Amino acid sequence: MGSPCDITTNYLTEVTQYYKSGVRGSSWQEVRGKEHGTVNMYDEETGTLAATQEMKHGVPHGKRIQYYTDNTIFSVTDYVDGKKHGFYTTYYNYPFKPKYREKYEHGQLIMREEF
Repeated sequence: MGSPCDITTNYLTEVTQYYKSGVRGSSWQEVRGKEHGTVNMYDEETGTLAATQEMKHGVPHGKRIQYYTDNTIFSVTDYVDGKKHGFYTTYYNYPFKPKYREKYEHGQLIMREEF
């Protein structure tokens, strides 16, 4: 999860962007002009949540979760300081079970397994 911050000194701002069609494209919080906390990204055609990304001062830090249009999880990726670190797992839509998993250390792939 995103790191808490003192909003009285760090200037917390809510931001929402829209596609030209008027559908919400993404929303997030900024601290001093940088994404901080959870960024939500939406599918232009359906308006459904397409992905979430935990950010720390503008850098991916935490989980990124991507979704199928029916809101089931497509993939989960762990980030530390902007690099993949930990597991990246993709899932079948139905039945919901892992497809494959990779393990990263500081952005370098060290293991891959298929299910």
